[in-house]
Order: sequence, then structure tokens, then C-alpha cells
Amino acid sequence: MSVTAPRGFVATGGSAGIKAGKVPDVAVVATADGRAVPAAGVFTANLAAAAPVQVSRVHLAATAGAAAGVILTSGNANAATGEPGRSAAERLCVAVAGEIGSTAEEILVCQTGLIGIPFPIEHVLPELEPIVMARGGTGRDAANAARAIMTTDTVPKEAVVAGDGFTVGAMAKGAAMLAPNMATMLALCTTDAVVDAATLRQVAGLAAGSTFAMTFLLPLELVAPEMRESLEFAVKGARASGTPFVSFFTPGGDAGAGARDAGFAEARHVPLGMLAERYFGGRTDELRPASSEELAGGEELDTEVLTGWGSDAPALLRYAPGLAAETAPFGQPLWVDSGPS
Repeated sequence: MSVTAPRGFVATGGSAGIKAGKVPDVAVVATADGRAVPAAGVFTANLAAAAPVQVSRVHLAATAGAAAGVILTSGNANAATGEPGRSAAERLCVAVAGEIGSTAEEILVCQTGLIGIPFPIEHVLPELEPIVMARGGTGRDAANAARAIMTTDTVPKEAVVAGDGFTVGAMAKGAAMLAPNMATMLALCTTDAVVDAATLRQVAGLAAGSTFAMTFLLPLELVAPEMRESLEFAVKGARASGTPFVSFFTPGGDAGAGARDAGFAEARHVPLGMLAERYFGGRTDELRPASSEELAGGEELDTEVLTGWGSDAPALLRYAPGLAAETAPFGQPLWVDSGPS
């Protein structure tokens, strides 16, 4: 099971004649009751986005991040097809909505395949009803959906992750099609976790290639003697007001573990001396990092773009949700700038 593993989701896959030889080419994943649930999407950065991307963006904006289903087709990307292509994508959403009992704006659409060929909407629409009506919540239903979105893939791609009280299911297509910016990859995840659209958008943005960067305070016993008194004073004041101090980490230990726990494959510690030498050396204003703060970074951390930090640094660099919420007030993310200020 994959996209049907979380409670409340159904799926189906079948042939609508987009591909020759009755090969499966249409998949639908929807809520079992046809009601919209919180949803989020991450789309290509290409300025010439295909019709399904344009339509899905508009629908997510119109519903403030809610969807009842997704229709996915393979064999024809409906890209570089102009207004007729956009109309075809909209008509697919209308057709699925009518079958599951939602509004058209609550349906998203994904399409993959050959580019620049008019989408055969008049041929596909009559074939949709039996496909959508066959939807179900079994592993076979999920597998049928995953197979229907394949193009050059040699095998269907499915995954299930069980969490503490929730499940995430996923299916994807794409073979050597992941770069740049996802290229022609399609992926769909479902979950029965209690979560809002804003959180889903943040999690979706933390995909492969995301960066984790966090400054943290050293434990008192590791802080330079001249800094201990002021830090002890801050700790006492924070504890008196009930502020948690979970941003005290040991270099290469707890801080790196936080990045790994957030899902980053690799984590590394950047020592204070390295930061000071690389980004503060030669400054005439004597600005230096505090001797009690260091940096933990996750996979693909690029220190070339990290030019400075401070206790009032704006949170412009995304970092792991959950961990970030617990590290206030001293677990500050680094800020990104074009050069020394």
C-alpha cells in the first residue's frame, strides 16, 4: 500500500486511451468521502509552466490550500499547448469533481509525457467515469494508480512511512528527470496526520536539497570564562520566566542529532574559529561572533552564502519545523546576505 495506507484515502488507475495499447494512463487519488482536506504543492520554477501546473496553482490559491482529489495522466504532458491545454486541464478537474462529489477547484491535476501535443480531452473524458468509479482503499488500488503515472520508469515507485499515530503514503514517477527543479518528476503524498495547509507547505518545501542551519549555545562548561557570567545571568532570567533553554547543544553531538532527526541525511558542525576567520576576519568594526555560539548545518549546507548572524537575525533561512519551534529564544537561524553589512 502507498497513497491508500493513510486512513481516509482512495485511489484508482486505468486506461483512457492517451497511450496506445490500453496501457494505464490515468490515476486518481481522492479522499474517501469526497471532502476537501488541507493540501499543499511544490511546483516547477520553470517560467513556461504547463497547463496542469497553472491550474493546480490557481485551485490551491482559490481554496486557501484544500483539495479533495488529484487526477494524474501520463503519455501527454499537456505542456506548450496554450489555452486549449489549460481548458483541457480544467475539464479533467470538473469531470473528477462530478464523480467524487467535490467542486472543480478542490481537484488538482498533474500530467506527464510528450510535450507540445494537444491533449486528447474529447477522447479521454468518456473514459474517466469507469476509472474514477473503480476507486478503492486497498493496496492494489494504490498500485494501479502508481503504475498509471509511469512514463520512462521501469517500475512503479511507492512508499509508506508510519509515524507516531499517523501514516504518510507516497507515489512518484520520474527516471533521470529530477533536475533541475524537479524537471518532469511527479510525486503525490497522502497523510492522516492532523495538520494544516501552512504546515504542509513548510514540510513540502523541505524536500531533497533543503538546508538546515542553526546557531546554538554551548553548555556553560564549554563557554569561555569571560562569557559565563553573562550567560548564567541570561539562563537564570529565562528559567524564572519559564522559557525553555533547549538550544544548549554540544558541538557535533546534540546539534547534529537535531538535524538528522529532522530528516537530513548528513549533518556537520562548523566551529566558531572557522566562522570568525572566514566571515569576520579583516572587519574594521570589530564585529565578532559570540564565543558561546556555534553552528550546526544539515545536508548541502553552503557556507559561501552565510555571511553573518546575530541574536536579532531575521529567519530568512528555512530550518526544520518542530525543532525550530523548540529552540527559542537562542536557537537562531543564520541569515543570508550578499556581503558583510
